[in-house]
Amino acid sequence: MHAGDAANILTTDYWAGVEYADHTLYRPVTIATYALQHAVHGPDPAPYHVVNVLLHALVTLLLGWLVRDLFRNDAMAVIAATLFAVHPVHVEAVAGVVGRAEILALGGTLLATLAWFRAGSGHPRAWSAVAVAAYAVGAGSKETGVLAPAVILATEVLLPARRRLLPSRRPAGRRPPSGRPRDVLAVLTFAGFLAVGAAYLALRGAAVSGRSINAAMAALSTGERMLASLRILGENVGLLFVPTSLSADYPASSVAGGGVADPATLAGIV
Repeated sequence: MHAGDAANILTTDYWAGVEYADHTLYRPVTIATYALQHAVHGPDPAPYHVVNVLLHALVTLLLGWLVRDLFRNDAMAVIAATLFAVHPVHVEAVAGVVGRAEILALGGTLLATLAWFRAGSGHPRAWSAVAVAAYAVGAGSKETGVLAPAVILATEVLLPARRRLLPSRRPAGRRPPSGRPRDVLAVLTFAGFLAVGAAYLALRGAAVSGRSINAAMAALSTGERMLASLRILGENVGLLFVPTSLSADYPASSVAGGGVADPATLAGIV
């Protein structure tokens, strides 16, 4: 991959060059991984699948590490990582090469969250830089990665301070930042998130064109789209507990629901 290729990846949408495709997607990091692999081994599909599996393994380790740090429980971390590693719902993202965007976006979000909390256990500046860099990777991999700062804030609010890192887990000789230095570091880290987000939106705005061609949503009114989104959320949560109706490509008919009274919609609201 040459410098010109990198510039092209940054300035074009995800499906650039494909006539009948959704040109509102912008995922330069994901495309860059494909380009690098193609430069090494060409179009042979096997290595792409191997990389997906390795990335899934890495994300699994990140999840286990984050759970251990947040809940201070090794057994919980092992259980959570094991369930994540083998859960059937992840087959679509791992087995399909195109699912790499999902893996990278989640990996970036997990690493950004982990680094945010690790910044309080020693090497605060280094971990802060890792958090911002991980956010850039996640956001550049898939649109859902943009929400990493929201995930961090939600974690801060929902988890009490006593569940974070114990002093005994901090590296010897290292004291975490406290008081004003800690607050300044937090502000600077979120300023980094904002800078990355602004750069992402600017690059995305210049690269994408047209409107989304999501046929399933196109025929729905705004209210119906909101209900459909809640219904899809409810169904996705349900698949985490009962993964019996999985599909690599869910039909458009699965979007339409029975309104507010639909069980899946109610689950999404809750």
